[in-house]
Amino acid sequence: SRVGDELLKLYVEVVTNRELQSRLARYQQIPGQLPSDLLIPNDNEVLVFIKLYSPSPPKLDYLGAVIVDNLKTVDVLVPELLRLGQLSESDKYCMFEEVRPDMISHLIPGRSLYEMDVKESGDIVVFQKVEGELLELFEYCARSWSMSSLGR
Repeated sequence: SRVGDELLKLYVEVVTNRELQSRLARYQQIPGQLPSDLLIPNDNEVLVFIKLYSPSPPKLDYLGAVIVDNLKTVDVLVPELLRLGQLSESDKYCMFEEVRPDMISHLIPGRSLYEMDVKESGDIVVFQKVEGELLELFEYCARSWSMSSLGR
């Protein structure tokens, strides 16, 4: 679609999570009333949408949404990521904030969500299983971040 001379891009996300579909359907059926299980954050809490990226073949899946205290560390997301993605604790994962569809920012374990710029409801966290060559890079970067955090 065009607005003047500008091309307007529309991004659509298909909700495949049955539980979330049910909540959204109930919300649409009763205008002006919120269902009791709708996620509503308080003070320092933010509503974060969770996605899983699989590189081969390239695929980005929406898994759900969680409410977290953004003053806590990035690590508080891990149990929710594992639960939503039905993944193993023994595997390694890296997390990113999806700043916009064409830009991501790495979330460093041990740092607060607020410090890592996860400050507002609606922020998107994408995670990816780390394996193969990516595992070597991940471990190298983790050592570098650990060393750089010693000087703080």
